[in-house]
Amino acid sequence: MEITGAVILVSGAAGNIGGHLAKDLADRGARVIAVDMVAPALLVEGVQYHVADLTDPKAVEALLDKVVAEAGPPNVLINTAGIIHNALLFNLFDRNDGRHPLDAWTTTVASNLDTAFFLGRETVARMVKSRTKGVVLNFSSMAADGNAGQSAYSAAKAALESLTVTWSKELGPFGIRVNAVAPGFIDTPSTAKALTPAQIATWIKQVPAARMGTLAEIAHAVRFIIENDYYNGKVLRVDGGLRI
Repeated sequence: MEITGAVILVSGAAGNIGGHLAKDLADRGARVIAVDMVAPALLVEGVQYHVADLTDPKAVEALLDKVVAEAGPPNVLINTAGIIHNALLFNLFDRNDGRHPLDAWTTTVASNLDTAFFLGRETVARMVKSRTKGVVLNFSSMAADGNAGQSAYSAAKAALESLTVTWSKELGPFGIRVNAVAPGFIDTPSTAKALTPAQIATWIKQVPAARMGTLAEIAHAVRFIIENDYYNGKVLRVDGGLRI
């Protein structure tokens, strides 16, 4: 699929990855509609922004109605929306209640999995009805393989990878490909904010490529998936060889 002229809906556009993708694709001639629960700090010229609660199916339905009315059915949906949460299933050192918080489980799964399902449900329905061929691209994580201390996040990303394969089988006959990108340790402002330099150095030692990945490399992976019409039902891992 050609990126130039494509209508591309990017969720999580207020985040580092979603925001970078929105700009990269707009710079290459796509008509980009960016959506998040909050407005991004910096707006990119040529990108159309919407604010919506993506964990609310009614809000997502209304969003897609508006998008289609303004730009037509999307050719590409990119699901980057999601939050990371760290918590042990049981923390022995928590004197109050060592159990994994239930609200954190619900919020993390809703943010990472429900948002992708609701957006996929509404976007694909409109693509199929209008006979629009295209791509759904979900964002997973290396944590999908199971990462200690990330029960909710790991479970949500593993489920998202399963949805990716399931949807690719269901939607192939309609000319809609479904894939995922699973980033590893990426150099972003949020990474620098969340971790100390010592923690970052420890992580880098575990990466065979001996460095963090870049947002440009994630964007390159996304463009490959959009442009390669025979790439389908796969998770593209961009992790420098890191395994957890």
